[in-house]
Amino acid sequence: MRLNTEKQTIVVVSIFSGIILLIVLGIIVPTAQYIKHLNDETTTLKNYLEKKYETTANLRSSIKKIEEIKMAVNEYSQYFFKSGDELSLITALENIAAKNKVTQKIENSNLDQKASGLIKVSLSVNGEYEKTLKYLSDLEKLNYFINVERLQLTSAGTKPGESASSTQTNLYLDFSLYVNQ
Repeated sequence: MRLNTEKQTIVVVSIFSGIILLIVLGIIVPTAQYIKHLNDETTTLKNYLEKKYETTANLRSSIKKIEEIKMAVNEYSQYFFKSGDELSLITALENIAAKNKVTQKIENSNLDQKASGLIKVSLSVNGEYEKTLKYLSDLEKLNYFINVERLQLTSAGTKPGESASSTQTNLYLDFSLYVNQ
């Protein structure tokens, strides 16, 4: 009987082991694989959504920056030379020269031609060194974007007993202005 009980116990344990093995192989392993697969898909979806969120956030900030740039660009148009304002530019240059007591001559310009994006002006200015520098400073304060293309400052010579600040100076200046059509 003892052998019989031992065999019965082994058979019962074997049956339970087989059932547990079937449960593990049939239910738990596929469920674990399914959970792992869902976890991978969830991670992929999470990464995708994070990228979409970052793109949307960047897009929103880009739209906001575009609006700020548009507002700033609208302010710049007041600093562009407007076609038809040739006389006011020449008058402003002459007033600056008169204010600083220097002689100014417009050597070359395309003010009389139809503006095509840039107005180019070449000036020669003669005066005392300090007054010539003040002329440049006042020219810089004009309400235009001035693009200096050439700036040449030369001495016209000093007279005996003259101080360095009263030395006659020649200024050759080529600049361009952006035209607002």
